[in-house]
Amino acid sequence: MKYVLHKNPVPKGREDKKGVHARVYHNSKLDMDKLCELISVRSSLSSADVKGVLDSFQFWMGVYMADGSTVELKELGHFYPTLKSKCYTNKEGEPCVAIKVDTIKFRCSPKLKKRIRAATLVEEKVAKQNPYSS
Repeated sequence: MKYVLHKNPVPKGREDKKGVHARVYHNSKLDMDKLCELISVRSSLSSADVKGVLDSFQFWMGVYMADGSTVELKELGHFYPTLKSKCYTNKEGEPCVAIKVDTIKFRCSPKLKKRIRAATLVEEKVAKQNPYSS
């Protein structure tokens, strides 16, 4: 896994110690077609069959999460919806709460997290010289 070092931002008026943090260098993206092709190579399903399964998977995830359920995929992790709420006073002066679905979160399974954490980390050299490079 490649990474790039970035300077920590320091808000105006503060004299904090300057430090750095690492960010993953996203050098590629695995799209649906490529994923279906890779899965089909490792299974008895065609790429079109895999795409159909993933389409149904997305549909049923939506149905269940719209009902408030968590979707658990044992070796992958959990997907679950989150809410956002805002308090306000209506025209009659009564306290109210506006609630809406905010986003979908993902909690990685311990097995998948262990596999990803075992990745070899390599610093990606950026165009201008990074003073924090080793």
